[in-house]
Amino acid sequence: MESLSGVIGEGEEIRALARISTFRPLTDGMAVTNRRLILFLSTSLDSKGPLVEISALEIGACEIKMRAAGRTLVVYADGREPRNVATVKASDADFVVARVNSIADARTLERPTVDVYDPFTTPWVEPTAAQGFGPPGPTSQPPLTSELSENVETAECSVKTPSADVIVEGQAPSRKRLVTLWKTIPAWAFIAFFSLGVVAGAFADSDNLSLVALYLSLLLIPLLALSRARRNSIMRRAKSLGTAPEFGFAEKNWLPVGIALGAVLFIVFGVTS
Repeated sequence: MESLSGVIGEGEEIRALARISTFRPLTDGMAVTNRRLILFLSTSLDSKGPLVEISALEIGACEIKMRAAGRTLVVYADGREPRNVATVKASDADFVVARVNSIADARTLERPTVDVYDPFTTPWVEPTAAQGFGPPGPTSQPPLTSELSENVETAECSVKTPSADVIVEGQAPSRKRLVTLWKTIPAWAFIAFFSLGVVAGAFADSDNLSLVALYLSLLLIPLLALSRARRNSIMRRAKSLGTAPEFGFAEKNWLPVGIALGAVLFIVFGVTS
């Protein structure tokens, strides 16, 4: 805390400290303030200062995702690519996500320095004669309230939460993967292999029932693993955003059913082989 006091600005407060790890640049600590995220190396904080700084205005939401290095804090913002910030400990993951999301929710947008008339926030006031304007003539038109209301509705509809997909004109909305490719591709490879085994066992000359039961029981393993990974990803994303998770058909809790079905198929294989 004493070392950080030299890099904290006026009016800035430290909300949380956490142990993290990154390699480029090498850091081992993170401070969450009411204005930004600060990543630093504790042994060189006095000499080098903060090594990475992320303003609160650049943080829309954050969540923990599993990467090759471990549990990684990922920051999202409208119009920006997801940013891998740092690897955190499992025991600190929920605490760090809650603190970072709290400064994202409390951030204030920068106000323009020029006094510009905004019809959506400033009511229209008819000029008086004392201001050098005469009364409106018979041909003058009042403000188009219907047009303003349509613009307001359009503006309200275009507002998105930080976790929503960014829609650019002429482009399809981007979707974030629930499960990374390095997990999805091997799972689908095993699913395809065991599916071929089921088909081959069905057309075998002998012991076709035992072969079908064997490959079906093996096929359940990658299917259940992929379904479980998608379900866990939806739960983590909903928890970081403070919303209720919504599961599709593939993300339902199929583990109890799959274990029971696999046991039955294994018994059939043992009896018929």
